Amino acid sequence: MESTPTELAEGAAVIKVLAAVLERLVSANGKIAEMDPGVITRFHALKPPSISVLSYLQRIHKYASCSTECFILALIYIDRLIQRNNFLLTDLNVHRVVITSIMLAAKFFDDQYFNNAYYAKVGGVPPTEMNSLEVEFLFRINFSLHVTPELYNKYHSELVTHAVAADGSQQQPPSPNGVSIVPPSPPMVPQQPPGTMMNVQGVWNSGGPGAYQNQQPPQPQVYQQQYQQQQQFYKPPNTNFAPPHQSNPFNPNIPCLQAPPFNGRVSGAVA
Repeated sequence: MESTPTELAEGAAVIKVLAAVLERLVSANGKIAEMDPGVITRFHALKPPSISVLSYLQRIHKYASCSTECFILALIYIDRLIQRNNFLLTDLNVHRVVITSIMLAAKFFDDQYFNNAYYAKVGGVPPTEMNSLEVEFLFRINFSLHVTPELYNKYHSELVTHAVAADGSQQQPPSPNGVSIVPPSPPMVPQQPPGTMMNVQGVWNSGGPGAYQNQQPPQPQVYQQQYQQQQQFYKPPNTNFAPPHQSNPFNPNIPCLQAPPFNGRVSGAVA
């Protein structure tokens, strides 16, 4: 579906503010990363990409054709990634985190979206790596993609309030034909996902607002009670009465008349 000029203008303004927020966060984490780079993940590149965060977001906005809501949801997903994993967002991983979060938001919210291979081409990463990044991101946020209207409105109002009008002198986003935008990441040792969806009690291990949580599984007594009810319902018929031809099939307590012996003649037939 084609976006209206108003939606395009709002999306461009939201992207500009979102890029400023991410760049400010990356700049603040730069000194921390110099002292302690932390754990190397699939989102880390060998060297910082040459494309800025703003140009990268503009490229995604132009060629991915996702709604403005996806960029706000992507920011919420990035916050969950940081809070639940103590994830340090730096210039080495911000681009892969951005394209993955936007792709997940488009799949979760938009009615129409592209496959992973197309998002990989837009983001400048190999398709197989795009698949790995998607799985990695989902496990790190415990598959918590649902966002409450209150939380969404909070992020939306904060971004829109501080958004400025789109500048007409902005450069055109790079072409999607270049696939070497994001430098390759270092080879990763095969490892188990960083978290599990269910803990030993069977509770959805999501945490945080707006996430689904399952209730405790039924206790053994409930299963025993259900089993007894099923046994009563499927109880076999009582056979402690006369043979079927001497009893009422609807009520065994009411006897039926004994059928007369067959004499070889059919009633009404010609002798």
